[in-house]
Formats: sequence, C-alpha cells, structure tokens
Amino acid sequence: MPKRFRFTGESPPPRLWKQYPNWRNAYEEEGKEDQDETTLMPHEVQTCIGRDTSFLGGRGRVNDGRQYPAFLSLGEAGIDGCEVYEKAKPWRIYYCYPDKKWVSFREEWLPKAERRPSVSLDDNTIFPLEIHMAVPWNEGGQPRRYRITKGGEMHEISA
Repeated sequence: MPKRFRFTGESPPPRLWKQYPNWRNAYEEEGKEDQDETTLMPHEVQTCIGRDTSFLGGRGRVNDGRQYPAFLSLGEAGIDGCEVYEKAKPWRIYYCYPDKKWVSFREEWLPKAERRPSVSLDDNTIFPLEIHMAVPWNEGGQPRRYRITKGGEMHEISA
C-alpha cells in the first residue's frame, strides 16, 4: 500500500474510498513521527473485508432520499459506527454496547464552536438511515445494506 496515505486522529477523506474502501490501524508504525495508535492506512485487501479491517467506506442514505459518503467502523459485532459526510465535517452515530442500541455521537466535552455536527435519531429527515457497504464481508459476496431505525436498532436490508 502507498506509504503516503496515513491519517492520524482523523478519517481518510471520502475521495480515497473508491480506490481504498478498506482501512486498518497502522499499529506497526506507531511511534513514527506524527503517528500513533489512531493512525489509519489502506488495508492490503480491498475486494472484501480483510482480517484486520477497522474501517470501511460506504454511503448513507437518509430517510428523505439524499445520499452521502459514509465511513463505517467495524467492531466485535460487525458495523458499530458510522460517520456521514453530509457536510465537510461529518456527523457520527455509533452502537452503544451497554445500551444495546445506536446513539448519536456528541462531543459535549468540547466548546460548542469546536464540536462536529450531531443528529437526533428522532429526526424524520434522516432516520431510518440506510448504510451501504462498499465491499462485501467475504470474497465473492455482495456488499450488504443495513437500516438503522429511530429506535436505535439495525437490521439487514434484503437484496
């Protein structure tokens, strides 16, 4: 993978997701100048979810039909986070494991002027939200689509 694509403390820009939909943490490069445990790099596997894929490019389709680039995080139970690039700074939702539901990410520890946008799961123009994966879970499969409801549940959408 190209060495020039390293992103520390931020997500790679959507313009790179078509060529590099899969991203992983560059743990082996931790400690290099300007890199730490948050540094992301393109994954070696780009045709399906690789063994160590941490993030995946995709798209989000809000309830009123608009579509935006989306950066999906992968966790212990599959997709567990979604940044939607409706504007230059994305809004984020994530699966709260203790509450067993999806919730809005709010940077309440920051001064208001420094916070990224946030959304309410009660917003009828956004939810239910469809998440479309750019690549499939397994080689030869089809990319999956999911729906996140206003109640914070996620369901796979049939092909």
